Amino acid sequence: MKKACLILALAWLPTALGLAAIDFTGVWAFNASKSDQAAGGGGDLTIKQSGNTLTISRISEEDTIVTTYVLDGAEHTFMPAQPTSGDLETPEYAKSMISLDGPATARSTGGNNVVVEGKGTNRDKFQHDVMLTATLLDAAGKFVGTANGRLEDLRAGQQGQYRLTGTATSTTWARVEAVVSNVTEHVAVPQRELTYKAVLSGDSIHVTGTQASGRGGGQPVDETYSLSSDGKTLTVVTVRQGRSGATSRKLVYDRQ
Repeated sequence: MKKACLILALAWLPTALGLAAIDFTGVWAFNASKSDQAAGGGGDLTIKQSGNTLTISRISEEDTIVTTYVLDGAEHTFMPAQPTSGDLETPEYAKSMISLDGPATARSTGGNNVVVEGKGTNRDKFQHDVMLTATLLDAAGKFVGTANGRLEDLRAGQQGQYRLTGTATSTTWARVEAVVSNVTEHVAVPQRELTYKAVLSGDSIHVTGTQASGRGGGQPVDETYSLSSDGKTLTVVTVRQGRSGATSRKLVYDRQ
């Protein structure tokens, strides 16, 4: 009888002390004012936690991406569902619908800085953000400079003027070649296999692993999801590894 009473007392103790199990379940609205400015629009989250399984739905203007984590610290593999919205195009098709009209021109702006200008037309039925790269070549076809930039919110059927900035190793060049390097907005981003470990500790979940890359190899994943003491605020910190070292990005969400 004493043993049974002791077991009941231990089971009751965490609740009595306010240590009920942390639950991330809920609808979370992105709070731009509390997030890192460089983070951009985070989009809202819907989270469902059931036992040691956490499912996160990331909601954007174009699609919803669902990721499921098993919170047991073991290695798991997850393949996200591919975007299926009828308003999303493949990157290859969207790029093919952007035409660069006439030759690009380049000029020096002082020192080794250059500006490349030209026009492009969106022949698609959707608005796009268009990223462009220009290469400067000498008479022998040797690389002497590069410039990058974008056409923001290029509407369907619209022609826009682009202005790319970059550097050159020479003040003279014979040819300027501009290309569309990427297109976003109304474009489906292919989802790739994720190998991860997720650990629930106290009021936070730490996810580490590798996201497969289209170029081979993988991109490191390091994310921490933390709940405030009152359970009303969710903070997501992502750490990325770059050539200059690690950088972190903080996104903050409010429970709805």
